[in-house]
Amino acid sequence: MPRPRLIGALLLTTVLGALAACGGGGDDEPSLGQGSSSTSEAPTSEPATSTPTPDAAEDEEALVALVSGYEKALARLLSTSGKKADFDQVATPAFADQVVSTWREGTFDAGFDIVGTFLFEELSAEVDGDAAVVEVCSDGQGVIPVKRGETLPPGATGSPRAVTTFTAVRQDGQWLFDSSKIGTTSC
Repeated sequence: MPRPRLIGALLLTTVLGALAACGGGGDDEPSLGQGSSSTSEAPTSEPATSTPTPDAAEDEEALVALVSGYEKALARLLSTSGKKADFDQVATPAFADQVVSTWREGTFDAGFDIVGTFLFEELSAEVDGDAAVVEVCSDGQGVIPVKRGETLPPGATGSPRAVTTFTAVRQDGQWLFDSSKIGTTSC
């Protein structure tokens, strides 16, 4: 069964400082001990779920890096009318095509440029084998479409902060985003 792991706040230029496992422990997990013993030795008191396993920690670090890479690729897309190659290391080809074509058709080809960049914060991830669901707080308040050749209107704001859910897949040992959905829940 997948287990959620809170990964921490993620800002554009910061690095994750600590990893912590959420949930887990308790009576529903099997004992990892070596069976019963008739000796009077006290059992060790190592908590089984207080520290992520190396594989879980590696997944968490890779997913944090994936979000950061996606954030940077999206910033390049928005500031330069984008290149699909920017998404090659962070998205499956189909998802990269979808992101690029959506922005090109809906914004750049319609005569608009984008001022600002998205920030993704408060990342959490649930990993299940080679699939993951990643939730971020997407802050698009500073992302504003401006008609090409015009200036940014005073007081203009972009979209409100909202939870965005990404699905990710591990392909050839590398995590890639496969889809996203911007929710209506504020964060």
